[in-house]
Amino acid sequence: MRQVYAHQAVLSPAPASIGALLDGFDVVTRLDGDRLRILFTSPPDQVELIRSRLDAALSGGDWELVSSGCARVDTEDRPDARRLLRAKGAKSE
Repeated sequence: MRQVYAHQAVLSPAPASIGALLDGFDVVTRLDGDRLRILFTSPPDQVELIRSRLDAALSGGDWELVSSGCARVDTEDRPDARRLLRAKGAKSE
């Protein structure tokens, strides 16, 4: 069963946008200065694989991936989390 997870990264220098680097992923992103927040869905047994793929993609930009890791899915993330879960549910039916 898929769940929603949050991933955060610090990029330096702070990008104006992340462009198409995450186009292959079904994610919701929020960029705030040098901090990038990513919501994604995954079965629990594949979370670390997805996180490593996100980090690999983020390492391909015009910036340095300073740090990254898991984050809490916050209350303000709920609408986006629901949308991601609905989108994944529709694709798997």
